[in-house]
Amino acid sequence: MPVHPSESADVSALHLKIEQLEAQLHESEATCHTQARRIGELEREVASQEEFLHTMLDNFPGGVAIYRTVREETDTLLLEFKYLSREWAETWRRSWEEPWLADYPTTHSVKMDMREFFEEATAVRLWGLVKNREDTANPLEQARNVLKTAVLSKDGSEFWLSMVVFAVEYEGERWSLGFFQDVTEQVEAQEALEKANRQLQASEARFRQLIDEAIQGVSIIGRDGERLYVNKKLIEMLGYGSLEEMKTIPREKYVREEDLIAAKERQEKRYRGEKAPERTRLQMIKKSGEHFWVEGLAHVVEWDGKPATQINIIDVDAEVRSRQKLEAANELMSMGVGYGSRIQQALLPRTEDIQAAFRAFEVSWEPRDVVSGDFYWFHRDGAKAWLMLGDCTGHGVPGAFMSLISLTVLDRIAYEGR
Repeated sequence: MPVHPSESADVSALHLKIEQLEAQLHESEATCHTQARRIGELEREVASQEEFLHTMLDNFPGGVAIYRTVREETDTLLLEFKYLSREWAETWRRSWEEPWLADYPTTHSVKMDMREFFEEATAVRLWGLVKNREDTANPLEQARNVLKTAVLSKDGSEFWLSMVVFAVEYEGERWSLGFFQDVTEQVEAQEALEKANRQLQASEARFRQLIDEAIQGVSIIGRDGERLYVNKKLIEMLGYGSLEEMKTIPREKYVREEDLIAAKERQEKRYRGEKAPERTRLQMIKKSGEHFWVEGLAHVVEWDGKPATQINIIDVDAEVRSRQKLEAANELMSMGVGYGSRIQQALLPRTEDIQAAFRAFEVSWEPRDVVSGDFYWFHRDGAKAWLMLGDCTGHGVPGAFMSLISLTVLDRIAYEGR
C-alpha cells in the first residue's frame, strides 16, 4: 500500500525527535558520571583533610582535648571529653589505664572530676571559666583563654600546666578546644628568678654572693658597655670558660646584632630616667655558634658607686620553640579550612549560568567562619530553571559538610527525577 507523502514526513520528523532525545539522554548521563566522579574526589579530599587534622593534633607537642562541662548532676565539677590526643595523658601525668580512661576511645567520650586534678578552689574557678565560655551570648567575647595553673598528679604532687583554650562549635554544640603543655620547669625557674631578685635587692654584699650561685644567668654592664660581672650560670649557658675569656669577646659575638642595638637603646633610656621595657626576649649566641632564646629582666643598679645595668637571664628556648610549633600548627589548621572553602565554592553554581536564566540577579555569599552552612543551588532544564537558597544546621566546618551533602542531594534529585 503506498505511503502518503505527509505520513512519510511525519515519520521522519518523529525519528529526528527520537534521535535528539537520545542525544540529550547520553549527554545527561555523561554529566551525571562527571558529577559523581567529582563528588567522589571531593569526598576523598575532605576525608584526607580530616585525617590530616587528627594527625596534626595527635602529633602536637603536648596534650590536646575537646571538652565541655557536665550539668546533669548537682554538686559536681565534671568535664566531658570528646577528644584526647595521644600525648594528653603524659602531659597531665596520668595513665591511660586509669578506670575513667580505660574505655576511651571506644566510648567516644569520658567524664573527669576536676577535683582529682586541682585544689577545690582552683577546680571551681576553672569549671566556671569553661561554663561561662559555653554560655556567653557572643562566642567571640571569651573565645580564647591563656593561663598557667597548678595541677595535681596521680600521687598528689603538684606540677604546672600552660593552657591555651578556644571556644569552638562541634556537632552543633559549644565545646572548648584546649592545648596543654607542662611548664613546670619554666614556672619553677621564674619563681626562682623572682625570689633571687628580691633577695639581691636587700644587700649588695649578699647580692654578689647570691647571683654567683643563681640558677639563672646574671650580667652587670657599665654605662660604657664594660662587662663588670657575669655569673657562672651565664658563662655556662654561653659555653665560655670564665669572665676573663668573655671580656675578650665583643658582645656582638654572643648577642644577636639587632637585639644588642635595641638593648643599648633601652639601657640609655633607663639612665636618662625614661621608661623602657624591663622584660624582653632576645637571641643569644653560644661559643659554638648556636642561637638560643632567652628572657632578660633589666634594671639600673649601683655598682662600685656608679650606675650600671643588671640583667637577669633565663633560658626560654624550649618554650619559644614550642610556641612557634603551636603557631605553625594553627597556621596549618587555617590552611586546611581555607582549602575546604575553595572546595565548597567550587560546588556552588556559576554566576554566569544563573544570570543566563534571570536578568535581575546578584550573589552575596559571605561565610562567617571561612566555610559556611549557607548555600545556593541552580538547575536549568531547557526553558525551565530552578534557584534555591539553603541554610544548614551549624556553623563553620559542620555546617559546610551539611551544605556539601545538600548540594549533592539536590543535583541527584534534579538529574534522576527529570
